[in-house]
Amino acid sequence: MKRLMQSYAMYFNRKYRTKEGSDNAMEQAKQIQEDCVKQGICIVKYEDQQFTRNIRENKEFPIMFYYKGTIKERWTQGAGIVGARRCSKEGKECAIRTAIQSVENHIPVISGMAKGIDSYSHTAAINHGGYTIAVLGFGIDLCYPIEHMVLKERIAKDGLLLSEYPPGTTPRQYNFPRRNRIIAGLSDVLYVIDAGAKSGTNTTVKAAQRYGKEIRRF
Repeated sequence: MKRLMQSYAMYFNRKYRTKEGSDNAMEQAKQIQEDCVKQGICIVKYEDQQFTRNIRENKEFPIMFYYKGTIKERWTQGAGIVGARRCSKEGKECAIRTAIQSVENHIPVISGMAKGIDSYSHTAAINHGGYTIAVLGFGIDLCYPIEHMVLKERIAKDGLLLSEYPPGTTPRQYNFPRRNRIIAGLSDVLYVIDAGAKSGTNTTVKAAQRYGKEIRRF
């Protein structure tokens, strides 16, 4: 418990640049811990063994994550599927097909639970008995877009909801580009579907390039 509180405090010291060991950081850490317990949200630190190597070896990742669902141990590959929110019919079919092929090969499907390509990929993975990870740009106690509440609940039951943001963190525009680096980092192959030149998906692509991941465009 002491180490966990220290990890919380480190998080706030880094995020808000408070003084190391300050009462403010520890008080915020205590409040977050209480919120997580009340809402059934778990915490995992980067050195924990249930973290995939893609997390443990990435120095750009935060020191801990919040999650709901199951962290599967020893999975060695990940298929990131990202793309347009307003995708074409062909793009939708491509996302579904790619997700199904991934789960048939026992590869987790990783995306961001956004509208369009993301949601089609998560849904296809779950419907075909696969494991899917939704990386969120807000606190796990919230849902965005709100119409994805049922999808979110299905992912929590059969997959994994993952966020670097503590409970109560609202969806903000700058959270999502940061979220995208985690999608890229968890993926061994990144499938990019129907993404335009100015798409927010490009931040995921740039992160994947930086990490030396394979990128396939459709």
